[in-house]
Amino acid sequence: MTRLVKRLNDQSRLRALRTLTRAVLLVVAASLVVPVANFDSSPGDNIATADGLSFAWGLTFAWADPAMTESAAVAMYENQEAVEVMDDLAGKVDDGDGIVVAVIDTGVDFSHPLLDGRIVAGWDFVDGDNDPTDERDGLDGDNDGLVDEAYGHGTFVSSIVAAVAPDAQIMVVRVLEADGIADADRVAEAMAWAVDHGADIVNLSLGSEARSSVLRRLSRDGLLDEALFVAAAGNTAADTKSYPAAADDVISVTATDDHRKHRAWFAAYGDWVDVAVPGEDLIGAMAGGLLISWDGTSGATALVSGFAARELSTDPSLDPKDLRRFVVRSLAAPGLTGSHDRHD
Repeated sequence: MTRLVKRLNDQSRLRALRTLTRAVLLVVAASLVVPVANFDSSPGDNIATADGLSFAWGLTFAWADPAMTESAAVAMYENQEAVEVMDDLAGKVDDGDGIVVAVIDTGVDFSHPLLDGRIVAGWDFVDGDNDPTDERDGLDGDNDGLVDEAYGHGTFVSSIVAAVAPDAQIMVVRVLEADGIADADRVAEAMAWAVDHGADIVNLSLGSEARSSVLRRLSRDGLLDEALFVAAAGNTAADTKSYPAAADDVISVTATDDHRKHRAWFAAYGDWVDVAVPGEDLIGAMAGGLLISWDGTSGATALVSGFAARELSTDPSLDPKDLRRFVVRSLAAPGLTGSHDRHD
């Protein structure tokens, strides 16, 4: 099995193809991590999950292939098997036109060609401004020995939404620092902001094992019924609930192989998990004009958000509760997800 990173830049066509080994590290946040190969001699190009109240769920492998042309790299992204699986599940529906998907994450590389024309105005809750750029800070903010390990996470997640729903608009909301951490108050504030500013679907490829009082308040106040919230179950390889995914008003997403027959080796599981879609070997954008291969429930969550955007654009009369029921019933997998009862 191989993983590939392609720089989408005519001036820099690197080639390096490498066989993946399953060497993993278990970090404090109980998420599985593999450091990324250093593909451009710059520091901080390894991405991992980070400890904190909320953290990015991602498992990354990256290397480059200079012999591949830019057009071939883009075709690999657009025609990857996971996207084709979601296309088959969606059937003959629209491509997300008129739907806004908020990606609450590390921000985005606005200059990336795969996201050109797909971004709408967002907000940066880390810096407190209207420029939610996915960027490094050069700090080891969580004292885990890794610097900027979540850099690029939001760019990748946004591109996976776009791969499934190419006509949807991505609202970029930055809450995670470059180490992939944020406190629960910041995440909750971002969720409310996204809904107030027109998000139809809110993608949360992040989580924490602690259910905060802030999340309970959002649910009690009815915010979670004003849009469709989709969240990653996590990469714990255990029946360990992650929030907000395990909240009653949120669709929780775990990862499978491309055929949706087997749970991915890293993916969380349990009767609290609602849907199961591919999460291995996903190919998407990486900050800096790269194409990257990523394993994790983060990407699986983005696939589900894209699927939901397509369905909602086809039938705009669906309210968030009806859309939630439809998505859960469409993407549940026998033996891999729980019952539908909590959304009925």
